[in-house]
Amino acid sequence: MPEMRRNPLTGEWTLYAPERAARPSNYQSGNKQESSGFDPFAEGNETKTTTEILAVRDADSVPNGPGWQVRAIFNKYPAVDFLSENSANGVEEKTKAFLFESRPVYGAHDVIVESPEPITRFHELSLEQMKNVFSLYQARWKQLSEDSRIKYALLFKNEGQAAGASLEHVHSQCIGLPFVPAEVERKLKSAENYQRERGRNFFEEWLEEEIAAGTRVIRATEKLVVLCPFFSQFPYETWIVPRYSSSRFELASAGEVSELGEQVHFLLNRYAQLQEGLPFNFMLHSTPFGNESDASYRWYLQITPRLSQLAGLELGSGVLVNLVLPETAAKELKGA
Repeated sequence: MPEMRRNPLTGEWTLYAPERAARPSNYQSGNKQESSGFDPFAEGNETKTTTEILAVRDADSVPNGPGWQVRAIFNKYPAVDFLSENSANGVEEKTKAFLFESRPVYGAHDVIVESPEPITRFHELSLEQMKNVFSLYQARWKQLSEDSRIKYALLFKNEGQAAGASLEHVHSQCIGLPFVPAEVERKLKSAENYQRERGRNFFEEWLEEEIAAGTRVIRATEKLVVLCPFFSQFPYETWIVPRYSSSRFELASAGEVSELGEQVHFLLNRYAQLQEGLPFNFMLHSTPFGNESDASYRWYLQITPRLSQLAGLELGSGVLVNLVLPETAAKELKGA
């Protein structure tokens, strides 16, 4: 059973899920990216996956069968134990020792299969399909937000073996946690302090300055800004941020969600022009559940290509080394 253990010095929790070591992989050894086996996520193989939670489907189709465009299913190898009627608060204590505190960790861990076809690259989806995917992301996020036992959710994609993917078929994951991670708490607190000390919302002031400078902005529309932040930590790291106050992704307008799919489709095709098969992670950040909309924060999507590896300096100090200036990255992506 998955559990979480607390570092008494920092207060941070680490998840332990040894069962995930048994995850299958259809990547071949070495750097080859060709498919090497059965594709459980392809249409027609629904009986080979776990139960369907939610899907975008044809009107005459039925759950756990063909006829879908996007579907969310339970992760067969979850990092958290699935919520049930017996997991009352999701944080029951297992041990009380201060130095060795551990708890069972209950939550939700989904896989979102993003195409019925055996597609391996997210940018290969049609624009309409990409918008369907983001619509389902939000629908699942809304479901998780209605469960009081889940305090925080993160949606993420690992594309390519170097980015941590074990199966090639386009998919992402959504995890709901019974606690708010320390890093998230720190960001929220920093945004609150910024607004209190400067009298302005950080995101509002930051985006104004970035748009005025123009050197790191790839696209700016009425709803969203696509840019390589001044403070990027990874080569070609890109954020997509709402232009106006919107802290909770589950409450974003349909127009914002649709355009988010459009901007991701545009951006990933630009990445592909720079380097075909580029491995990357993306993470959709939002405020924790159960609170009123936070005026000091905004949801945003962060895309991080995996062009470099963490080594001793990064792991030992937490200080990252970015080999590409964000101004250079933005220029190359705009001109790709």
